[in-house]
Amino acid sequence: METEEIVSTASLPPRIRQSQYQTDNSISVGVRLRQKMKEVEHQVLAEALEYFGTSSQDKEKVAKVLGVSRATMYRKLKEHNLV
Repeated sequence: METEEIVSTASLPPRIRQSQYQTDNSISVGVRLRQKMKEVEHQVLAEALEYFGTSSQDKEKVAKVLGVSRATMYRKLKEHNLV
């Protein structure tokens, strides 16, 4: 008959135990990355509107230059309170 052994994290080598913490840190890095990307997106949109203007035709130019559809452009402007 076999006996079951339970392995706790304390019995694992340090390099494996540390990987748990690295995962937690990578989640934090991912959150910071998303926030930074939003900040950059906001800056790019604001600068493009300043350069091209804010009329409907100007926003259409911005969408074209940024390579997004007009619908995406307006959604992003709304997300960033730039409408």
